[in-house]
Amino acid sequence: RLVETIYESCVNHGIHNTAYVDRGVAALTLKGLLVDVGPVLVEKLQVNFAQTIAAKKWSSGDKTRMTAIAVFLAELTNFRVCVPEDMFALLRSCLDDFHRSVELACSALEVCGHFLHRNPSSKEIASSIAELMFKEKNSKLGISPEVSTMVDNAYSTCLPPVMVNRVRDSKPALHQYIEKLLFVDIGTHMSADKVKRQLCKIPWDDNEAFLVSSFTNARHLKFNHIELIAQTVSQLTRHHESFGIMVADQVLEDVRYGMELNKWAHMQMRITTVKLLGELYVWRLVDSQTIFDTLYLLITCLLYTSPSPRDS
Repeated sequence: RLVETIYESCVNHGIHNTAYVDRGVAALTLKGLLVDVGPVLVEKLQVNFAQTIAAKKWSSGDKTRMTAIAVFLAELTNFRVCVPEDMFALLRSCLDDFHRSVELACSALEVCGHFLHRNPSSKEIASSIAELMFKEKNSKLGISPEVSTMVDNAYSTCLPPVMVNRVRDSKPALHQYIEKLLFVDIGTHMSADKVKRQLCKIPWDDNEAFLVSSFTNARHLKFNHIELIAQTVSQLTRHHESFGIMVADQVLEDVRYGMELNKWAHMQMRITTVKLLGELYVWRLVDSQTIFDTLYLLITCLLYTSPSPRDS
């Protein structure tokens, strides 16, 4: 009676609670409380599935019921109530009638494919079945996009791709310290004057190019601290005259590049770059004519070959 109740509730009334019912069946079976529940339930599910899949025609509710049975047996396989051999027999019967039953095999593999692949005793057979199903999908004609996606998902679950850890390029310690000063410390832990004093201590000739790229890195600069960045550039220009020119030139190049590229994903960086240009004007690192030319560019979105307002 308990087996009949479980079968009716999970197979005929939906599969939304199958995982929880399977945990209960596994606990009753594996802990020795009701040892006969698991094997009898598995046998009943297998017999019902075999009788339905052998029929020449399926009714409207047969496929839904068979999907529930396949998922139920797959969950029982995860809890070692259903042996892998029985699941392999179900999958082979589905692949024999590929066009009608491939969705059932996909539903089962999505649930228990990872377990079968990680289990040493069933890894080889599970891999061969997944590869066979994938090859059948590629060789058959008239496969719908939905079924193709289901096969791909089941294949990825059973044979997950090998993950390779991405090797991060490690920057020199001095470059990491410069980025920490500009992107993290300024405005929060340090004032602009203190950041300037720290930057004056580094070897300037060897790190000037990296400093220019860091001061104009709109992706990492904090918008509320751009004024402090421009102030630091102005103070450093007193010691290194070419530094302010290089920063202003790079900012103007970034503004023009952003307008020509015109991608919505880069909008925040473009706003940050334009704000940095305005702050450089406040600290007298660019003149008013440069600002007017840039405003003209922003309004008209012209290219390099177009005449400037001074030519008109």
